[in-house]
Amino acid sequence: RSIALPGEELKGVHQALNWLQTINAGKKRSLYALPVVVIGGGDTAIDCARVARRLGATVTVAYRGAETELGASCKEVLFAREEGVQFLFEHTPVECEGRQQVSAVRFDTPGGTVAIEAERVILALGQLPNPPEWLGHFGIRTDRHGRILVDEQGHTTHPQIWAGGDNTHGPALAVQAMAAGRTAAEGMANSLTLLQSVRR
Repeated sequence: RSIALPGEELKGVHQALNWLQTINAGKKRSLYALPVVVIGGGDTAIDCARVARRLGATVTVAYRGAETELGASCKEVLFAREEGVQFLFEHTPVECEGRQQVSAVRFDTPGGTVAIEAERVILALGQLPNPPEWLGHFGIRTDRHGRILVDEQGHTTHPQIWAGGDNTHGPALAVQAMAAGRTAAEGMANSLTLLQSVRR
């Protein structure tokens, strides 16, 4: 998800999933004592914050809503706090400041505009579905958000195609995607069993 934040093209500003992918690929670089601002309030934002903290950074998570509106699980937020991550609420990002390298992020807050020092900024603003065109060619319907429509067994509007995961229920935990995959597999198995019974 993009909010077209001015200054997001500056060096040191990263999209959350790309940044995590780089870290998971083994390209870890020390962030010792560097100020890092993570913008967002979901589990991905907390993942980024905790990883940056373990790489030595001073980490602040800035979220536009109230603490009660955080999308991240309470347990993950607690763990992040225990690791030294700071949280700011009701902070709406306005601009990443700097010349070539990011140096701060400016936020609108209930008390006015503030600038927070940052040598790394990680944008964790959530994900949106991006359904491929071929879905329409096969008559697979999506909702107005682009998520694939499925029944309780993961069956799409195509008689031979099932789906599951974030592309059906929206961003969630990996374990929920796995459960959706299992449900779809059971749906396929039931369909094949029924087909075999009819052929007999």
